[in-house]
Amino acid sequence: MMMIAPYGTYMHGGALLVNAKSYHASGMENLKFYGWGPEDTERYERWTNLGYRIGYAKGCLFHLSHPRDLNGTHNSNQQKMYSHYLKDTAILSSKEDIRNQMNL
Repeated sequence: MMMIAPYGTYMHGGALLVNAKSYHASGMENLKFYGWGPEDTERYERWTNLGYRIGYAKGCLFHLSHPRDLNGTHNSNQQKMYSHYLKDTAILSSKEDIRNQMNL
């Protein structure tokens, strides 16, 4: 059986181990997200721009299929676009920008 990696080589999210002090100092999770979306990529980009060291475990990450409930989707296309805006903002932000946006 052939397996396909639809998200590419470096998956952001899935499994996460963090230093608690660094996690708190980074603003933890961005609570502006709702539903399923690019919050894992936003976190990765934010932490990268803040200068955090990020590593990857060797091997595969498997996603088990599961049904989505009401919180597993967006209420509107506008909400979906806002989630991508948050991710894109993290990609383009400087360390100082992120500290201001996250009130750090």
